[in-house]
Amino acid sequence: MKRFLPILFVLIAAATITVSGQQPEIYLPREYRVALKKQTRSESGAPGINYFQNQADYSITASFDPASRKLTGHSLVTYYNNSPDTMRIIVLNTDHDFFKRGSGRSFGIDPSDLTDGIDIRSLKVSGKEITLAPPVWRRNGTQAQFRLPSALAPGTSVEFEMEWSLIHPAKTWIRTGTYDSTSFFIAYWFPRVAVYDDIFGWDVSGHLGTAEFYNDFGDFDVKLTIPGQYMIWATGELQNQERIFSETILDRLENNKENETIKISSSAELMEGKVLKSASEHTWHFRAEMVPDFAFGLSDTYNWVRRNLRQSDGKLIRVNAVYPDKAEDFREVAEIGATTIKMMSEEITGVSYPFPEMTVFCGHGGMEFPMMANDGSSETSEGTVFVTSHEISHSWFPFLAGLNETRYGWMDEGLITYLPKKVEEYYFPERNPHLSYISSYANWAGREDDLNMSVPSNSIANHSSYMMNAYGRSAVTLMHLEKLIGAEKFKTVLKTFLEEWRFKHPSPYDFINTCERVAGEDLDWYFGSWLFGYGYPDLVIREVSNPDYGAKITIAKAGYLPMPVHLICRFDDGSEHAYSEPVSVWKDGRTLHTVETGVQKKLKWVKLGNELIPDTYPGNNVWESADGNGRIPPGNGR
Repeated sequence: MKRFLPILFVLIAAATITVSGQQPEIYLPREYRVALKKQTRSESGAPGINYFQNQADYSITASFDPASRKLTGHSLVTYYNNSPDTMRIIVLNTDHDFFKRGSGRSFGIDPSDLTDGIDIRSLKVSGKEITLAPPVWRRNGTQAQFRLPSALAPGTSVEFEMEWSLIHPAKTWIRTGTYDSTSFFIAYWFPRVAVYDDIFGWDVSGHLGTAEFYNDFGDFDVKLTIPGQYMIWATGELQNQERIFSETILDRLENNKENETIKISSSAELMEGKVLKSASEHTWHFRAEMVPDFAFGLSDTYNWVRRNLRQSDGKLIRVNAVYPDKAEDFREVAEIGATTIKMMSEEITGVSYPFPEMTVFCGHGGMEFPMMANDGSSETSEGTVFVTSHEISHSWFPFLAGLNETRYGWMDEGLITYLPKKVEEYYFPERNPHLSYISSYANWAGREDDLNMSVPSNSIANHSSYMMNAYGRSAVTLMHLEKLIGAEKFKTVLKTFLEEWRFKHPSPYDFINTCERVAGEDLDWYFGSWLFGYGYPDLVIREVSNPDYGAKITIAKAGYLPMPVHLICRFDDGSEHAYSEPVSVWKDGRTLHTVETGVQKKLKWVKLGNELIPDTYPGNNVWESADGNGRIPPGNGR
């Protein structure tokens, strides 16, 4: 065998050289190839002529006891099979089973919050009781499935109803939680039908905590019964406010003028009994159309501020902020929310906010829901603007374009890490809000756990890898994509994508194809690197020739990922000149690019890159000339 080793080495080296010169390719998995063949998707990025989407509508009645934190509910679900397939089972997401003893999870929870998960006590299909035992009924992780008594043919629907209960967590704050003894945000509280789509069929991913969610759109009619001194804010529009609020509150709601922020109720008024009509309990009735989820928050001490916003399309949006007295920054949240909605609708996407209402509830961290956000209070104005604009902007991605967050976290989180930075720039023009994700990505890139964005989010066990995959690297990719194709075309991409996939389920390939169609150019070299390639960004000053007269600076793409070229050159008379080249200089597979200064002066110093261009090895980004001959820093900066 030994005599073959030199030949083998030569072959491997030759293969390496060949591969490094090839153009990056878009990896197309077999599931998507089948979808193209069936014409449920199209190569243009728009939905195919045979695209289908199922729907589940929910009529729910539930009650919540704040003292025991027990929620009890009943749901009537109408499920529409719009697919060409005959269905024999229904798969349910029981995400609250995240708190079930023995469930797999990527986050630790307080031991006191371990429960038996969702206790589903009964299931009826078309009025017929279903035995909750195998082989008809099965549960696994955070999912359940049951066999239908008769097959569900294409173009038909089925009704089924369930009764269930659960215990809301007391100490664990992961997207949902208990924030004081009488203030709660409640999410993932009812069994939901999983998505059956044209690419994967039933989504059987389950929920481990890190990757987020994938749900079909549907209509909700929800009645929630709670003690009479409590307020509820929820997904949807309240249908029976005249039965619940005092005349004073009704008058404030009626007379809240456009583009005016007013306090609807204070914590003092609520505790003094001046907000709600006197009753031992109230049933709050909400309706929402074409939403993928339903969440709500309740408290008997929170303040309520509202700002009414009139959009350019004439629709009135009610923007609410609800918070305890100690969350002083939340006094500005309704106004920040209205600004975010206006900017996202008009300046950033060109697509109006798709819902009639938005409420930001002061809980913990930051988590998006249709028409609701669960946000923590911040000690800085910058933090308040960031988390408010970020969570509200999710109303476009994934709640208008119904992205599969479970598999493709980068699509919604990357876009919503990048796009709302324009809102932050509006509030803080003196600072650069992009630096945080750029620097964090630069520090992470090139590690063993640096995964490309094509790796499914629910396959990433390392939380730091998931966060960089979904947020940092993806935001960098999108920022430089906008610079590559131009701001107007980028906005047109967003608008086209949102309009064509309005209340539908696009994939990354639909986004890529939409970008190429709108830009009018092949972008496989860019997406192939950033979305599907393993590597890091690293540009190097390879050579400086003729530094005494019209210097030429050769830049090498030492890393795999393409980045723009930006140079600052200082000459012997103290003058400085900047040179910028777009990322497209690398699109033909080149690894070297030469910049000619065109300045007939002696070159003394060159710096490559800037704060908006991540570089894993910045030690090779400076050239200095002490003797007129020039030198490259030793060790290539690595």
